[in-house]
Amino acid sequence: MHQAKRYAPIFLTFIIGVALSITLYKATNNWELQNQQVRFSNHATLYSNTIKSVIHDHIGTINLISDCVRSNPGLSRSRFSTLVRNTLERYPGIQGFSWNPVIDHSERDYYEMLASRELSRDFIFTERSSDGLIPASERDEYVIVYYIEPYQGNEAALGYDIASETIRKQSTKRAFLSGKLTATATIKLVQESEQQAGVLILLPIYHLDQPIETVEQRHAARRGVLVEVLRIGHIVDLALAPLTAIDGQLYLYDITNGDEHNLLHFIPATSAANSQPRDYQTLTQNFQWQQRFSVAGRTWELLFVPSASALEQTPSWQAYGVLITSLLLTVILIVHLTNRLHYTRDIEKSIKIQGETNQKLAEEVSRHKTTLDLLGREFSRAERYLETVEAVIIALDPDGNITLINRRGCELIGLSEDELIGMNWFDNFLPQPEGHEVIYEIFKKIISGVLDEVTYNENHIVTSSGERRLIAWHNSFDHDEQGNIVGSLSAGIDITERNRAEALTEELLQQNRGLTDKMFTIQEEERRHLAHELHDELGQLLTAIHLNARTIHTSTDFDDIQRSASIIDENAKVMHHSIRSLANQLRPSLLEHFGLAESLKGLIEQIEASHPHISYRIEINTPIDDFNETLAITLYRIVQEGVVNATRHANANNILISINSVQNERDEPRVVLSIEDDGEGLKSDLLGDGFGLPGIRERTRAIGGDFKLDSSPLGGLRIEVTLPTG
Repeated sequence: MHQAKRYAPIFLTFIIGVALSITLYKATNNWELQNQQVRFSNHATLYSNTIKSVIHDHIGTINLISDCVRSNPGLSRSRFSTLVRNTLERYPGIQGFSWNPVIDHSERDYYEMLASRELSRDFIFTERSSDGLIPASERDEYVIVYYIEPYQGNEAALGYDIASETIRKQSTKRAFLSGKLTATATIKLVQESEQQAGVLILLPIYHLDQPIETVEQRHAARRGVLVEVLRIGHIVDLALAPLTAIDGQLYLYDITNGDEHNLLHFIPATSAANSQPRDYQTLTQNFQWQQRFSVAGRTWELLFVPSASALEQTPSWQAYGVLITSLLLTVILIVHLTNRLHYTRDIEKSIKIQGETNQKLAEEVSRHKTTLDLLGREFSRAERYLETVEAVIIALDPDGNITLINRRGCELIGLSEDELIGMNWFDNFLPQPEGHEVIYEIFKKIISGVLDEVTYNENHIVTSSGERRLIAWHNSFDHDEQGNIVGSLSAGIDITERNRAEALTEELLQQNRGLTDKMFTIQEEERRHLAHELHDELGQLLTAIHLNARTIHTSTDFDDIQRSASIIDENAKVMHHSIRSLANQLRPSLLEHFGLAESLKGLIEQIEASHPHISYRIEINTPIDDFNETLAITLYRIVQEGVVNATRHANANNILISINSVQNERDEPRVVLSIEDDGEGLKSDLLGDGFGLPGIRERTRAIGGDFKLDSSPLGGLRIEVTLPTG
């Protein structure tokens, strides 16, 4: 105790010195990291201010052009082109400008004819469908891209009805009602081929002679909307071109809709040029710099995330310098204190040498006893570990006899530890003859040093009940002082069930691939069917219209002209009916306007009108108009395909369609659709590919439903489909 007190100042000095050195080292390192973050934030602020300035400069150009458009109601196409051309040259981030007048349906033909003359090519109002641009549907009014500059490269957008698409329509409506600049959400431009975000800036133009003080007045005074098309990626690149590159990722988001973050542009870090954008939630968990700003009524957010190298927490030379200096001062002070203690100790050493010797002997005996107690506790702990671990632990001698096995091994094999100790592992618990002739021979070669040690392997074992289990082994080998192997210790995990699960997973994957291939086949069949309808029916009608139009053009006989005009009128009506029929096949319009129940009744009435000799009856015993779009379309198509199949193939006189609601065994809501007939029952030609029963089955499985065929109480075939409504 006296000796410990003597060295206490040295120990205390050492502890305080080391603690102070580490504290100063960490403080210096943190100070340097904060400096890096401040420098990064300054760079990010410069980037942000530059980007905002360039974006607002680009947007501001629309106000200059709008003054001329507003004051010139009769603005010509050439005048519009001259007006915006210089602006486009100064601002390359602008995709183009367009003048979009509000055109009443009664004026559609006039505007299409006038534009066709001005452009010397066919001009029609268009809208976008899943197949691309198509002639615009009839509606009360249109907001048409009538003038566009530059014309080259933007031909596809000319004639496009921006009110035919949801995002553009909503933004146009907001602009007219507010009378202010309005930006759209991220859109895919009609004329854009690159994969980058596009945004439309809309400025409403009103008739000069009408008041626009209230919302109603502004709606009545609408003349058109001036549209500026921005390519956000180009604008950001232009803004950052003259600046020094920042080693971090840049994200530009549109956060107008609350928690929804729509990515407008992404620039990877210079040290990881091929990196991909990360999720917004993960970005905000670490250090980042962000700023929000308003763009024409929308809220955008710039987010800068430094790369790992930009804020690399490698200690600086200042931190190392502080640490080394502090430790050096601590060592010098300790050396000084130690020298003073040594001087005192040398004087007392000769007097107390005998007492110290006795004390050391007593301490040595105590340490020896403590060591033995510690070894005993560690041995007991090791035994407990062996008994509680869920892996099989087994030790073998050079002959393959069991020298140690834990509880898990005994449970797996089905014998007690006393029974297992001394038994040969390879002869008794491995499949024969493989166990002795193959695996044991490899074990002997490893023991003798002929083969390298195998640290991992998988093999089957046989339990006392004869069951085969697949075990994954991790092996280690004990060596004597000469390096010879004197035994092995292995830890094994039972992977039998895991392998079975992997096999089942692979089987399910194969089934999913089969369903995907079937879905693609059905889609291709639907496309071939549509192409056939367009070619055979509409193609012939167009040919007839063309021939009669030529007769009108060349004939001088009024009766011939009148007869040809009448034929053209009849063919046009047939074409109109055919086009509406095809559109209804692609997507039934009744669903959007009247709901699923009325749509199904209308479908049955339409089919019954073509087959009056068959009696059709539909029973809807549960509310179905609130179903989601996917479920509603699936039910509509299944009824359509099932009834058409029964009509064409069953030779039935009566067809019954019924819809009911049920709950499954987990009390989850389900809708049950059944189609029954009194015809000839199931025939083999209905089981092939195409739009028949396989198509109904695949539609059902695609949304997690059940498909069943059975005999109908009416005497024919009964199709039953059960679908989830959640």
